[in-house]
Amino acid sequence: MPSTKNLVILVPECHTQTVRAILKIENKIDRSTKIVRTGRFCTIRTLIQAHTEEEQSRLSHQWRLKLCSVQKPGFARNETKSQEDDFEFVWTSNDSLLGKPTSKSARSPAIQDILRKWLNGIPRSTYISAETTPEELLQAFPTKYSIYPPLMLLPKGTFQQASWKRLQGQIDPQELQRLYSSILDAFKATHLAIEQGIPIDNLDESGPNILRHPLRLQPMHGDFGPLVAGVRRPTSDDFSAALWVQCKQNGIIQIWAPLYTMFSKGNVTEKARVLSFPNISRFQDSRSGAPVTASSVVDLYAGIGYFAFCYIRAGADKVVCWELNPWSVEGLRRGAAANKWGVKMAMSGQDEDVTEKAVNDEIDTRLIVYQEDNRHAADRIVGMRHQMSPIRHVNCGLLPSSEGVWESAVRILDPVKGGYIHVHENIALRQLDARVEEIIRIIETYAARHGDESYPFVVRCVHVEHVKSYSKGVDHCVLDIQIQHNLVTSGISST
Repeated sequence: MPSTKNLVILVPECHTQTVRAILKIENKIDRSTKIVRTGRFCTIRTLIQAHTEEEQSRLSHQWRLKLCSVQKPGFARNETKSQEDDFEFVWTSNDSLLGKPTSKSARSPAIQDILRKWLNGIPRSTYISAETTPEELLQAFPTKYSIYPPLMLLPKGTFQQASWKRLQGQIDPQELQRLYSSILDAFKATHLAIEQGIPIDNLDESGPNILRHPLRLQPMHGDFGPLVAGVRRPTSDDFSAALWVQCKQNGIIQIWAPLYTMFSKGNVTEKARVLSFPNISRFQDSRSGAPVTASSVVDLYAGIGYFAFCYIRAGADKVVCWELNPWSVEGLRRGAAANKWGVKMAMSGQDEDVTEKAVNDEIDTRLIVYQEDNRHAADRIVGMRHQMSPIRHVNCGLLPSSEGVWESAVRILDPVKGGYIHVHENIALRQLDARVEEIIRIIETYAARHGDESYPFVVRCVHVEHVKSYSKGVDHCVLDIQIQHNLVTSGISST
């Protein structure tokens, strides 16, 4: 009878953090063992299991494709060794290949251990009055959390179960503060909040939440700074008083104010994929076939730099960003400084000299950020195109759909060399093929409207990336829409 074997991945040290993040999001990393360094490789044990050689082969192929996103950025595929040479997949039931179990003293205590100790200090009479038990409270408390120094973020619904509400009605609020302090001390954080998600509409029913404010974030412990009303533009004093947190993904630092801007850790795989795009710093001219060694990128929904930073790291000459939320713009500025990238800020209606100086600054400025509506983006780009390297990528990262900027994206792409529009959209899986065809037809219309009749564009979808599940039967997808004068591709794999 075939024995069950686990997949162990030998990963080049430079890719360990990214692979670990992907496995963690997929809940496939074995947390009971350490990651062990062996030469230039690190050994990561997974929870991926197979019972037959056929199953091993299928799963190995599947995970090779998933991990292709960590290929060394900035090089065409034919100029590097194949992705298959970067990783080694080993199926084993032999623990000698694996790290020893992590000792309890070597890691932070489980949040349940801290909670159990606190619950044991509550009098039995309090549980009787609250009609609950320590076991019921422990079972209702989540085991998952996120740490974004100095913030610890608990998932939506924490402390909101009926048993917890009854207990809170029977104890001194200071007792809860003592619990929060114990948890934060153990995890070396200073602030605690409960995640509430990003609502589609503003709470006052004034319209869609286009600034992507986390309007229902619930601070529990620590000073998050004064709450600034959404109608008022924040001042430098507001920025100084606010809590700023950070996260490092794929070696890139991102900074944001959690009361005012969102952060999605689930986008880490898409960020890693952007880092792998081999046509950022070198590609072929679609008409002549001549090599071109520099390109620029436009991000129409930049946020705090989620994808803009990845394009810079992947080798883009410059990234021009549009973002309305002033808190996101400030986070982008701080993040760029932390990564040691020069950034120039341009407010809506600002003198064009700011843009011209930033475009012509070949050494220091890597990001140009417009804090204005992206409806102005195409006209601005047309006006400065002659000063920039070809724009080969346009990122349209708005959910549930970025359809409102597709025509602008077509106009923004280099009119001679073409390139890629990266369309983010929440798509029902049963309608995926039909929606992809519909998007192609819409963008074909725009390409015909704005293209050169002598060199008609060809529009096709070369890849659909399933970033994460949005809801049952609906995925956050990214469509790589290629717009070229012929079918010569520049290296984004359709697999």
